[in-house]
Amino acid sequence: MSNPKAPISLQETSDHRLRMSFAYDAGLIGFVKSSFDGRQYDNSTRSWLVPATDKNLEKIRANMHRFKEVETVLRRIQDRKAERVSASQSFAASEKFALREGLRGNLRPYQAAGVEFISTHAKNKAYIGDEMGLGKTITALAYAHQEQAYPALVVCPAVVVGNWKREAETWLPENKTVQVIKKGTDRIDPKADIVVASYALAGKVAKDKRFELVICDEAHYLKNYQAKRTKEVVAIAKAAPRRLMLSGTPVTNKPRDLFSQLEVLDITGSGNPMGNFFRFAERYCGGHQGRYGYD
Repeated sequence: MSNPKAPISLQETSDHRLRMSFAYDAGLIGFVKSSFDGRQYDNSTRSWLVPATDKNLEKIRANMHRFKEVETVLRRIQDRKAERVSASQSFAASEKFALREGLRGNLRPYQAAGVEFISTHAKNKAYIGDEMGLGKTITALAYAHQEQAYPALVVCPAVVVGNWKREAETWLPENKTVQVIKKGTDRIDPKADIVVASYALAGKVAKDKRFELVICDEAHYLKNYQAKRTKEVVAIAKAAPRRLMLSGTPVTNKPRDLFSQLEVLDITGSGNPMGNFFRFAERYCGGHQGRYGYD
């Protein structure tokens, strides 16, 4: 349904996010910043990109008067999500697989299949690439419970730290404790079962602590293999025997975005199929020696 007087134009992007465009208005900017998790400003189009999470969609529904063409966009998103969930039901754990008792909720069949796959075929190192809205967080927490992989470190964008705390407290047994790192001077509680830290803080507080499991949420944040933050998080993750990467958009720009993410899973490096960065770049990114150095 069209609402031509609404100030915000709402569109879908190719990576299943929502683009919010509007003429400069301090009030609308404040509305977007205070309302939507995972928001990102796109300088090239002067618009805001927002993940189509259930929470963000609920916020849009509660403020439909602010958006143009909102019902059409929301209907398309809901239909597509229903199709994905329906298709995912064909994936189920094997009959011999049993989930550990104690989870405070029921997994969808494909989530249970994911836990089994990570524990067996993937040998405790896996990339959960389900699309947004299919419950990657819950699958990861269920795997931690299945393997009793504590203490576990969750590294995630700052805007979803609170969500991880809520989900862990909702799904894991009541006797499991969750610590959120709020500043660089925080010390990790040795009694914490789950430690949640942003990408900016993980390297400052967790570099000398060993974890049984490291979960990197929105793992595409590690796309710059030369960045200090990436190197710190990769080193922390590789010290853990169990590692999970989560992202619905592993490649945000170019194939090289994958290198550090795959490094966490031991798919790159000497003797591995992807090789070092230059071998990876030559095979998948058109890497070559140019006039002014390696291009």
